[in-house]
Parts: sequence; structure tokens; C-alpha cells
Amino acid sequence: MRRRIVLTMLALVSVLLITAMAPLGLITAGREKASFRMATVMSAQTLAAVAEKRLSDHGAGPTLVTTLAHASTASDEVWVFDGAQQMIARIGEAVSDPGIGADHE
Repeated sequence: MRRRIVLTMLALVSVLLITAMAPLGLITAGREKASFRMATVMSAQTLAAVAEKRLSDHGAGPTLVTTLAHASTASDEVWVFDGAQQMIARIGEAVSDPGIGADHE
């Protein structure tokens, strides 16, 4: 009898914990995703403003690359294109994904 009560209590506690924690985990994951998106957008807007100011003031040159390197984080990869769609500056390196074939590059 004691064994049945203990097992029932353990099952009840387990079910309650799972039903309480699963929604919290989903909510937390959603907030992390939204936070990542917002940080990415804000970083892109900041780097675009820096590049736009440098391009309008001095044109493409070593100061543009230096300014972008200081404004970006170590894990960022930044490509700057001019109005003619030509790349004029690049900061960082792409991390190659072994799951992506050479035909995608």
C-alpha cells in the first residue's frame, strides 16, 4: 500500500512539473529567438549607418574597413556594396557549413 502511494505521488509530481515546465520552455525559447532577431536587426542598422556615413564623407577606403571593424563584433561578417551593387568592403569570414554543398556558393 505504501509503495502504491509513493508511486502515485511521484507520478503526480512528474506530470505537474512537465505540464508547468513545457510551456515555460516554449515561452523562453520564443523570447530568445525574438531577442536574437532584434539584436541582429539593430547590429545591421548600426553597421549600415556607419557605412553610409563613411561612404558619403570619404568614399570607400581603409577608413571604412577600420571603422566597420571597430563597430562590429568578432563573430560578425559585414559586406558593404555601393550603388552599383559592387562589393567595396568586407569584414570577417564566412563560417563554412559542412552540410552545405559547393553548388550553393
